[in-house]
Amino acid sequence: MAKTIPIYPEKTTVLSSNPNSEWDDDGLDYMPMPKDMESYHAPILPEPEEVVGMSATQHVMQTLYAALQQYQQDKKDFYLSLNELDTENLRLVGQILGDGEVKIHCEGQQSVKIQESVMAGIWQIQYLNQDQEITDISIAVCPVPECVHTVTEADNQASFDLADMPDNLMNAPSILNEIQAKQKSITRGQAAHVINISLLPITEEDQQYLKQKLGYGHTRILSRGYGNCRITSTKIKNVWWVQYFNSMDQLILNTIEIVDIPQVAHAAEEDIADTTHRLKNLLQDYLDWVV
Repeated sequence: MAKTIPIYPEKTTVLSSNPNSEWDDDGLDYMPMPKDMESYHAPILPEPEEVVGMSATQHVMQTLYAALQQYQQDKKDFYLSLNELDTENLRLVGQILGDGEVKIHCEGQQSVKIQESVMAGIWQIQYLNQDQEITDISIAVCPVPECVHTVTEADNQASFDLADMPDNLMNAPSILNEIQAKQKSITRGQAAHVINISLLPITEEDQQYLKQKLGYGHTRILSRGYGNCRITSTKIKNVWWVQYFNSMDQLILNTIEIVDIPQVAHAAEEDIADTTHRLKNLLQDYLDWVV
């Protein structure tokens, strides 16, 4: 039977299937734009006496902390199923982890919603069926969950055709030739090749032809920091639309990145190290769940 109780019951909607629409679901509504750079804020937790007897959540948190310690040594991704947790424990796990800066939605052969914790490198992952019921819930310790790679690799085309380009284009042909030359040789973990559209003279015809050839894929990512970065996969493997907006929600940088997954969506190694210390402090100093 499909699960219908998510970690965050009030956030069960997903992104619009229209690639050109705004991120209009409740879980991805834009927060008020920050005046300063986003920084870590500890999650709002219940009083310690309120979690007495929540042994399932305590076990999850202690297992998660041990996984973070192990990750510092071997850099291997870790996944932990939450399918056996009851509603009360699921809510508490979600409350302890909180909502971080990065949200990911994959809508291809599988529908997946991913929310980074306020502690970077801890991800909450929900798989949904065709009725948008949650069938699997897990948490992960990694720079970015493996399912993002899986969806983009499975659903995207290997290449595109450059024949019969219109004569009224300015820079679209050279951009597409550059993309085609680079995208076939990209391997996982390789540094991105970035094409800065903001610095190039681009006509309306150029823009329409780029959208026609590259299209929109099944993965969307919202990364908030100072302002936010909106990332959308194209229908071509290893090619992404990446747009940066300032705190006034004005587009300040418009790029195409040729990479397996843009780096801005990853949790940095040093941030995961900080997460290890932060989770330890929560478990010891606040919840008194000695690790």
